[in-house]
Amino acid sequence: MNTKDVLFLSYYGPEEAASGIRAGRLARACSLDGQSVRLVHGASDEGAYTWRDGVQAWTFARPSIIEGGGRVRSRPRREPTQHHSRGYLWRAAKAFAHAIIQPDAGILSARRFARVGVRIGTDGPVAAPPIVVASGPPWSTVLTGASVATALRTRLVLDLQDLWSSNPVAKWPPLGKERAFRWEGRALREAAGVVFVNGLVAQGYDRAWPFLRESRRAVIPIGFDGPAPTRMSIERHARLIIGHFGSLYRDRDFGVLLDVCASLTGRGMPVSVRWYGDILGDHPMRPMLEKHIAQGTLQLSERVPHHLVRDLMQECDLLLVVPSPQYREELTTKLYDYLDAGRPILGLAHSGSLLEAFLAQARVGRTFSPDDATSLTSFLASCITRGASFEPNHEFLQGQRTESLGRSMVELLGRLT
Repeated sequence: MNTKDVLFLSYYGPEEAASGIRAGRLARACSLDGQSVRLVHGASDEGAYTWRDGVQAWTFARPSIIEGGGRVRSRPRREPTQHHSRGYLWRAAKAFAHAIIQPDAGILSARRFARVGVRIGTDGPVAAPPIVVASGPPWSTVLTGASVATALRTRLVLDLQDLWSSNPVAKWPPLGKERAFRWEGRALREAAGVVFVNGLVAQGYDRAWPFLRESRRAVIPIGFDGPAPTRMSIERHARLIIGHFGSLYRDRDFGVLLDVCASLTGRGMPVSVRWYGDILGDHPMRPMLEKHIAQGTLQLSERVPHHLVRDLMQECDLLLVVPSPQYREELTTKLYDYLDAGRPILGLAHSGSLLEAFLAQARVGRTFSPDDATSLTSFLASCITRGASFEPNHEFLQGQRTESLGRSMVELLGRLT
């Protein structure tokens, strides 16, 4: 086997945030397939360590970026009734920073990121420089990857986990979309290969950049580590628990589901949502949270580190996924974590979404429109009174596992020579 030397670049660590987790899985998949793999990612300071499955990791020091909107703790944040100017000034300052710091806050540490990437790429175990794989978002990592590949005089592969300038839910500052389009086009033309996280994301880039149809490319999902589940079931019992893990922001909303849970509970069929995560910004669900906490239909807890969530997921009967209704291409890292946990999945997504198609093909759960209270009530009541059983599509899920990711990635790398 012709072993490749591969240098992965990720702003986030491999067990830290969605894009970092994806980059880490891709790095591990290549290492498990026999490749020489190094990973550079951001952390509180510089260092080096051995991660998992032979992946050698180095860190660069990145600044602490405070996200606006606040975290959900044991109780939701009350909206201010006085001193409105404080919230206004905060939003104004945040908007100004968003307009100035482009393409994202990761650009503030881009020089340090690139410097460590070039150093690690130069100190490699083989004479030839490594192939650089840059994962985005954040999109500053794509720009850093292009700089590192140029400095090392090597090939660049872009791991595109999302749409960039054509993202339908992105909030753009003045001229932000135009700059993103320019940076995106430059990076795509410099890349020797491109990885898309799913087929719909690939189609989005093809529409914006037709030359990509002739590029060296691969569609490689986020993937999950464990064996493909052979059966998923919800046992009939007195109380149904729905787990939601992660942030809720912008138009992602499960308020109707909470109302359904309250209604069923009032009819003697208790259903509650356990939510481990954050609510960001002035979200429309925020005003209803206290009521549902008091009723017992919602339990709020802080976010849990990624390496600790599986046991909590397995305590739930159903695991909730809520993509943006405007972004039909979205499949999250969380979805694949749920597959690892082996629990059935409840998707709240409109017809025509990729999540709906995925759950139907994988046969690991059900999808309902976020505002379809009638169907949600019927399904959850049936789960309580009769239970539910799912027979997963084993062949389809095998293609989503980490070992399949490695084969696809190595095949792409082999076509770059």
